[in-house]
Amino acid sequence: MTFRSKVLLALALTACNGGEDTDDTGLTDDTGTGEDTDTEDTDVAPEPAALDIPDAQLTSAPEEEVFTLVVHLVDANGALASDATNEVTLTGIEGSISGAGDFSGTLTRAAVGGIATFDDLSWPHPETVTFDVTATDLTGIDDEVLTFSAKPFTHLVVTQQSGDEGGDGSGPVADANGHVTVFDIAATGDVAPLNYFYSTIEAWEYPWGIGFDEATGEILVSLYDGQAVARYPLDTQGVATPTSMLTPSSTDMEGPSRITTDQYHNEIYVPTEDDAKVYVFARDAIDDATPLRVLGGDLSFDGDAVDQVAIDYANDEIFVVGYGAGEVFVFNRTDDGNVAPKRTITTSPNPFDGSAAVVFVAEHNELIVLDYDGAIYTFDPASSGAVAPTRKVAGPTTGLSGPSGLAWDPTTDELFVADQDTGTVSVFNRTDDGDVAPKRTISGTNAVFTSPSDVILAR
Repeated sequence: MTFRSKVLLALALTACNGGEDTDDTGLTDDTGTGEDTDTEDTDVAPEPAALDIPDAQLTSAPEEEVFTLVVHLVDANGALASDATNEVTLTGIEGSISGAGDFSGTLTRAAVGGIATFDDLSWPHPETVTFDVTATDLTGIDDEVLTFSAKPFTHLVVTQQSGDEGGDGSGPVADANGHVTVFDIAATGDVAPLNYFYSTIEAWEYPWGIGFDEATGEILVSLYDGQAVARYPLDTQGVATPTSMLTPSSTDMEGPSRITTDQYHNEIYVPTEDDAKVYVFARDAIDDATPLRVLGGDLSFDGDAVDQVAIDYANDEIFVVGYGAGEVFVFNRTDDGNVAPKRTITTSPNPFDGSAAVVFVAEHNELIVLDYDGAIYTFDPASSGAVAPTRKVAGPTTGLSGPSGLAWDPTTDELFVADQDTGTVSVFNRTDDGDVAPKRTISGTNAVFTSPSDVILAR
């Protein structure tokens, strides 16, 4: 609200010289009535002393979407300094996960009518962001907080490792070497995908794991026998050539599995089954790129196949699982070389049969592990050693037989599970426990997969 003072400068005096008013304002009465009719009203705008963000200002916004931030310049009493034109700047910007960074948009604005309007801002990640607001010679604002929410996932992506289980091309899609199918995220039953694709390039052999690059909107496909990672747009249809390939022939990478993309640190994790390592590349790495880090060796995994990585950004840790490994390996995110894990986690009283996939759910501080023997385990991520899970989904009603891929949807709080043995993708509530039926499943001739090896969510 704007507060103004109105000052009356002309004072009525008794006319003593023919009705002419002579006061020290210089205003005169020229009507001859003795009444002063010439007055001067002056609006005096307060001088700015500090910056203020109105209480009604937004406190959250979706990631990547443009939003507006308004800053008021106020006087010592908190009233709007309506004539102020000072420049106001957003500084000290830092994401809770991504660290120091900048809003996308104009970070310095001149006030108009005492109000600085930043109307082209956006932030690329779902996280909490702190920043300062400054203007020369004015009291600024420290550690203002905005929370950016994740955009909802819209697509479900599934890999089929071969044309059918025999790999002879007689499956629902005539590709002996496998394909990728893309569904609406709410798909259920024997439903046709929105699109599917595969390739005839030499490296397209046994597409095993998949990842999603938020920055480019591309699907990353690990080619198990081709020793490569191929990129495709989400809407790719039919026989297609990848937009780029990561073919690190100078490394010993063998049998790449499920890909994890770290959008905050611009990295991708490529675990491998055959040489039991985790290769970390720059997110946009192509061709014969050199990995940033290679985690693995007898101290790290003791020869167990490595299948997937999940990231705990708050504690800067990664959780690594692998088929044949009876435990979850926990490392510092930046560990490199033949490094022993900080701790391991397994089930009590019996270890995993083969921990095929893993998801870290930061919102609920849970670690969810998929066991190839037909179970979904949930743990406290700070656990160490042999511990009882907080929940376990298993039993004949679940329909799980050989689950191999796992994804979590934060919007609906659902788990998506790809099962190679049953040829299904099943959906459970994250909080399910015991021998429970899935909420829905996708399978059948129209779904064009018979043995799904991995599942991810995309948008």
